[in-house]
Amino acid sequence: MDFITFEKFRKFVYQKSYSSPHYGKIEGIIEDLQESGLLKKVIENDHFFYPKYLWQEDKNLELFFFTSDNLIKCSYDEETTFCIEIRKLIDIDLIETKVTDFRRRDAELKIRFRDGVEYLFTSNDSNDQWKYKYFNAIKEIQELLS
Repeated sequence: MDFITFEKFRKFVYQKSYSSPHYGKIEGIIEDLQESGLLKKVIENDHFFYPKYLWQEDKNLELFFFTSDNLIKCSYDEETTFCIEIRKLIDIDLIETKVTDFRRRDAELKIRFRDGVEYLFTSNDSNDQWKYKYFNAIKEIQELLS
């Protein structure tokens, strides 16, 4: 699949961080991830990387890593409080995929865990130029979890 890898994402952010406060903040997230040690464990093993709200500077970026056992969400708030959530895939009780307009590549994937926590991934999690890539990424995540 031709979706962005974490390494490509990291290199792009480092190049942009000098000229953009938005990407400077994202660079801080990447550094926090590296300091946490989580990245090393995830990157060394097979995973699927999904950056939610990529190219949408008006929203806080969320980084998702899907491994063979876990869904890992890395996020921050306006005050740059950093949060890492690790959820076991075995605790998923619902995987729901909807394609609302195949020609426009409108799709969404809902993942619900036994404790009621839900994650929603849509083809609109990026800009229009990347919509088809997110559409395909949703299909790939659904296949990984099935």
